[in-house]
Amino acid sequence: MRINNRQKVLVELLNSVKERKISRLKFFKIIFLMNESIDCYKFVPYKFGPYSFEMDRDLRLLEKMGILVMVDNKIFMKSTNFNFPSSINVKEVNFYSRWSESKLLNYIYKNYPYYTQNSRIKKVKYKKKVASIAIYTIGYEGLSIDLFIDTLIRKGIRVILDIRNKPFSYKYGFSYFWLRKYLPEFGIEYKNIPSLGIENKIRRSFPDRRRLWELYRKKLEHNREMIKKVTEEMQSKPTVLMCFEQNPLDCHRFQLAMEVQRLTNLPIIDFNKEYSQWHQLK
Repeated sequence: MRINNRQKVLVELLNSVKERKISRLKFFKIIFLMNESIDCYKFVPYKFGPYSFEMDRDLRLLEKMGILVMVDNKIFMKSTNFNFPSSINVKEVNFYSRWSESKLLNYIYKNYPYYTQNSRIKKVKYKKKVASIAIYTIGYEGLSIDLFIDTLIRKGIRVILDIRNKPFSYKYGFSYFWLRKYLPEFGIEYKNIPSLGIENKIRRSFPDRRRLWELYRKKLEHNREMIKKVTEEMQSKPTVLMCFEQNPLDCHRFQLAMEVQRLTNLPIIDFNKEYSQWHQLK
């Protein structure tokens, strides 16, 4: 049975806590407080404070493997036949596991106010950032869904324009239905505009990027109405163009961003690179 390094840490932690059963909320909060030393997950400010969708997914995968059980919001080990080289501080685990849920929450809410901004259980004053108007772009290649969402929140984005032709992904969290369901819970509106994407068969037919971008710019010339809508959206709210590629020069989002810039004279800011001098790339 193969499990990844993150999942091994979860198993180690569950084996280390003195309680046979531990609540999901408490377990998530312990991982959050220990994350500086174990560095396994990124967290987002969610309904009950810091939360990781990737961690939730790993727990469900471990449950599916028959290693642990989750029932009535409790987690406990089903199998204990796992011996991994220790990578966690057991004393630290036991220190936090002795705390009650309320003590953990009070400590986190006091010391990590950023993660309380979407809480449904305790209101803490926190001023959410709102980005200035610009042409923002992002590619999710190399990002976990938690790091992706956290980046958008910290930058102050309010709208995502997904410009993939087919908004589906084997990478967890980046398919249309997932994004449409969860992003609004963070105050981020999600919209998919497949007409501004590039079909896979066209990408395969034109591996040379220069030729591909020439064809894409011609496509934009015949889609002026949609360009106008994108431009109006980006001028009204902090909006980011989303696609896959990490490097904006390898992605059609940069071509679209330059077209919007031509109409608005707004700066282009890519969250993957955040180049200070975009004219050097043209």
